[in-house]
Amino acid sequence: MQRPAGRALIGLVSLTLMTVAASSYGMGDPIPADSGRSLGGFVIPVEPRDGECSLTSLRAWRWRTDDTQRLLLEGDVLVDVAGWTFEAPRALVWIDRVSTDKGDVTQIAIFMPQTRPGLQPSTGTARGRNLLVVGTIRGRTLLDTALITEGSPPEGTPVLIKGEGRLARYVASVRANPPLLATHPTTTPDDLAPPSDAGPLLRGQRRTTTPTPWLRQMGATVGFSADRVELGGGEEDSTIIADGSVAMEYRPAPGADQLGRMRLTAERAVIFMEPGTLDDLAGRDLSVADIRGVYLEGGVTAIAERDDYEVRAPRMYYDFQQDRAIMLDAVLRTYDRRRRAPVIARADELRQLAEHQWAVKNVQISASSFAVPTLALASKKAIITRIPATIDEQGRAVGATIEVDAWSNTIDLGGVPIFWWPRFKGGPQDIPLKGTRTGWGEYEGAVVETTWDIYALLGMDRPDGETLLLDVDGYSKRGAGAGLTWQRDTVESHSKLRLYGLLDSGTQRTDAGIEQPVPTHQRYEMLWEHSSMLSPEWLVQTQLSKFSDSTFVSVWRESEFRNRREYETSAFLRWQSENKSFSLLADYDLDNFVSNSWLLASKGFTLDEFPKASFDVFGMDILDTVTWSSSWTFSRFKANIAKGTAQDNGIPTSVFIDPTTGTPIGAGQTIASALNGAGIHDKWSMRGITNHFISVPLEYGAVSVTPFASAQLQGFLQKEDDLASNAQDMRAIGGAGVTIGTSMQRVWNDVEHRVLDLHRLRAILEPSFTAWYAGANFNPGSDDENPQYDPWVDDTSRGGAVRMALRSTVQTMRGGPGQWFDVDVLKMEMGAVFSRGESQRRYPTPQWFQSNPLYSQLGNFADGRLRWQLGEGVSVISEGVWDFDSSFFTRGSAGIQLQHSPRFNTAAEFRYIEVPDSFLALNPGALRAARGELLAFRAQYEVGDLYDIRVSPIWNFSENDFQSIRVNVMRAFPDFDLNFYVSYDQIRGETRGGVSLGHTRF
Repeated sequence: MQRPAGRALIGLVSLTLMTVAASSYGMGDPIPADSGRSLGGFVIPVEPRDGECSLTSLRAWRWRTDDTQRLLLEGDVLVDVAGWTFEAPRALVWIDRVSTDKGDVTQIAIFMPQTRPGLQPSTGTARGRNLLVVGTIRGRTLLDTALITEGSPPEGTPVLIKGEGRLARYVASVRANPPLLATHPTTTPDDLAPPSDAGPLLRGQRRTTTPTPWLRQMGATVGFSADRVELGGGEEDSTIIADGSVAMEYRPAPGADQLGRMRLTAERAVIFMEPGTLDDLAGRDLSVADIRGVYLEGGVTAIAERDDYEVRAPRMYYDFQQDRAIMLDAVLRTYDRRRRAPVIARADELRQLAEHQWAVKNVQISASSFAVPTLALASKKAIITRIPATIDEQGRAVGATIEVDAWSNTIDLGGVPIFWWPRFKGGPQDIPLKGTRTGWGEYEGAVVETTWDIYALLGMDRPDGETLLLDVDGYSKRGAGAGLTWQRDTVESHSKLRLYGLLDSGTQRTDAGIEQPVPTHQRYEMLWEHSSMLSPEWLVQTQLSKFSDSTFVSVWRESEFRNRREYETSAFLRWQSENKSFSLLADYDLDNFVSNSWLLASKGFTLDEFPKASFDVFGMDILDTVTWSSSWTFSRFKANIAKGTAQDNGIPTSVFIDPTTGTPIGAGQTIASALNGAGIHDKWSMRGITNHFISVPLEYGAVSVTPFASAQLQGFLQKEDDLASNAQDMRAIGGAGVTIGTSMQRVWNDVEHRVLDLHRLRAILEPSFTAWYAGANFNPGSDDENPQYDPWVDDTSRGGAVRMALRSTVQTMRGGPGQWFDVDVLKMEMGAVFSRGESQRRYPTPQWFQSNPLYSQLGNFADGRLRWQLGEGVSVISEGVWDFDSSFFTRGSAGIQLQHSPRFNTAAEFRYIEVPDSFLALNPGALRAARGELLAFRAQYEVGDLYDIRVSPIWNFSENDFQSIRVNVMRAFPDFDLNFYVSYDQIRGETRGGVSLGHTRF
């Protein structure tokens, strides 16, 4: 891939800098930057950015080391490096100027023990602990401080020691493994992996390290204090016996710090020294070269400053010669930064093998600090490793993680083992039990459903981006089931395979409330989906769905039945570049039934298209005046109609209409007979379709005038079966119109209303007028002349109409001084449509589509939408359609949401629908189904940090009874969330209840 010329030039300058630096020092020679005191002889591997470096603080120390300018900043420190902003209480800064043939470049390194998020907008921000930020700029360096002290701060200043050690480690890691040049200032994490011989570290690659000394480091010292100290010497060894409030501190030498400082406290301690090392003990710390080991007892605590871990035990022994430590009856506390979860391990025996690795026996790992965790992973033996931080593919710092390799494992619930498996390998969150639900259902009986992680069960390494789950379920009244789910996600692709089988029996009730015997004993589902970007222009997608019977999804996958996209078996290929697109589709369902409720409520069938080819052009500009969009499609299609009767498919008979009587089909009447009467058949047809839309936007001062036209042409190579004799082989429909609009606004700067939270008002009014007329050589609303197979093609309307509309927006400012932001307090759109007498529509509710009126459902009606943000905690939303011919709302809804407090919120929504008499006359038996009024309510209350209560009832005014009600109570434990639920569904006619385990945190 070719790099832009600018990037190439910048990279060349950076490489030149490295070459210049290398010419002064040999590749293996020491350089001044090795000490962490300066940047001498070192080139930061970051491409220079155009911009300034701004440093602001209350106090500063300024001095020089070699050719490097040094600064120590304290008090409200704000650093801006070419648009990248960092804020901290204090910061240590190195600044070094390097001359090149392209001009001077400034190298900057900043160490911040603790940062906080910036308050000012910036290109990038960072936060965390012990961050080292490095970058290079072309521009000035500015210092703004209230008090400046010339000279270095006092020796032993903690931030000075830490910062020089951090810079020394960074310099050593870069010299050992030169990285790719970064394009912007970068941050390195606190626990940067030490250099190794593994070769260069690529972004996103985990660095493997060779064992390095972590206790017996050259130059490290140990300081201690106690109430009483006794010295003992001998030919074999010398000892220091400390008693009473013993405190010890391990201090690595600057530049050799891998572990960081470690603090040990205990009641008593014995330090074993080399013989003859106690002669000159007074006034100095102990050198680790003279220490053989340290034994501590009595409430011993070991805290590692940089690795964020803590160990507590009655007794500990640190062997400085073998670089090992052993703790009995120990508790290890650490933190998984990447997953933001604590990890607590309780072990009979804990051995520390390295600065970030422990071997444990009879261990219990959880996220709970309780002596008996609610949920834990227990193992006979395990290796716990803290994986150092790294840099991901986007160049971002990724925190350290915890990985466990364990043998003979159990899942303990309240200290009681409930499941055993031989090997476990992964993070603490990779415990094999991913979820469980127990409960009771009227038709299922007692329910036990579990989900397991197969990689964790088998102790296998998990491939990046993959999950492999096993479902094992049991139902006392129905039988047992098992399933497998595999999923793989990468940046370019997504793949998922779902297989599930069930040995079912007894009686079932479908989602529509139809009770029937289980249709087959062996039931199953097979689902596959894949999506991949072959290139920025090419996309390929494949899907497969196969079910054992027509009611499987309705009975066992209720949420998917109501909400999922269409189940289909298809292959799709698309090329898209700028405003052009070409696609190929092959869609052929393997099942002869419908498994989506929204499809049953609309078309009642699925559409096979094998093949379908489309070419589309969007918004083509012609002569800087005309905008043209078009599509060209060839399709070979047929309806996929469910076999048998509505009862066989678990569907109410009122869903389908008998074409001869206009009433719901009879119990023994097939679905095919009803759809055949509406012109829908399962025979193959072929047609070519072209659609065109042209608009000419013109402006006359504040008024916009947009003439537009829309047309569709269908040409049949093979026409649908059993059409009327006058049905056209070439169906043409088209129309033309014009939209006239303007915009007006007014601002009231003096508005101030605390109760309504209004501060300054701005009102925008956008009135518009549209006139439209469409004609056709066929009747688009007739099933005999134009059956509705594809709504995107067949849902057109002819006739004339005008629409008058008004869109209004009211804006204000909220937030308070220093935090003002714009808010749309009120957004409202109202419109009225008046149509000519010959205008027709297929559906009972009229609709207007301003983008293309050719697809509108015409009539005489008014519609409107409103959103009112009364305050930050109160929102009102409403919409409705009023039919002038019937003088009532055909559809309406209104909702309100109230945020009473951060822990308590409620919401209510009312929905109304009614079908005009002209439609009811054709379907008198569906009267109750055609009119409905529902009131849905939701309340959520967080009781402290432990309980979350949610209540969701729905009242059906048509039935004068609850349609459904569900109550959830969630109890949060340190390790997981426990959800109690009970629900009643009037349509299904059953009550359910149970307990589920979710959001495990190990």
